[in-house]
Amino acid sequence: MTSDADGMLLREVDKGLKIVKEVSEAFTDSRDQRFVEHSLESMLKQIIYGLCLGYEDLNDHDNLRKDPAFAAMLGHNDPAGSSRKKKSDIGAW
Repeated sequence: MTSDADGMLLREVDKGLKIVKEVSEAFTDSRDQRFVEHSLESMLKQIIYGLCLGYEDLNDHDNLRKDPAFAAMLGHNDPAGSSRKKKSDIGAW
């Protein structure tokens, strides 16, 4: 159960309009891609979707990273985070 089920509608609207994708393409990702686990687009989705759902503080996002429903909303293939690279991140996405 989640109180953020309306986030799935938000995801579908964004998928159709491609707003976050276009915004992410306006940035240059200068991170070393060998060590990148989350794309710039994925991180922007987390911030934007979280803000739209009323999670305005980054402390809220620390809790959201352990929410499988939020991970599914963002399109993660492993919402439970069981295949994360770092042991300390397992169980979170």
